[in-house]
Amino acid sequence: MLARKPIFETFMSRKAENPLSTPLSRLRDAVGVTTTEVSKAIGLNTGNISRLENGHNRPSPETAEKLVRYFNGALTELHLIYPERYPNWIPNPRDVAKLSSLKSSAHSPDSTAVSAQ
Repeated sequence: MLARKPIFETFMSRKAENPLSTPLSRLRDAVGVTTTEVSKAIGLNTGNISRLENGHNRPSPETAEKLVRYFNGALTELHLIYPERYPNWIPNPRDVAKLSSLKSSAHSPDSTAVSAQ
């Protein structure tokens, strides 16, 4: 009997093969939150989140920072501003596990601090 891959690995390997998916869409899907939840948490229109995920728009530095805070640093501003540089980026499973609380609670970018370096 063949060993089955964990669901997360199977899902992420399919997402990584999709050249149109961005690090933002991969992480959001892996965590299991909707574009509506993300948009409400950071104060951005759902359509804008969709355009960022599809690579049609690039975020402003302020929006990129809000997204990094929302996802607790699991991706960086570079992943958001230059998604084409990360075609094979896959979220770290440990980060995804830590972010699983996003599915069940209202998470705002002000609730987590991202240290300035």
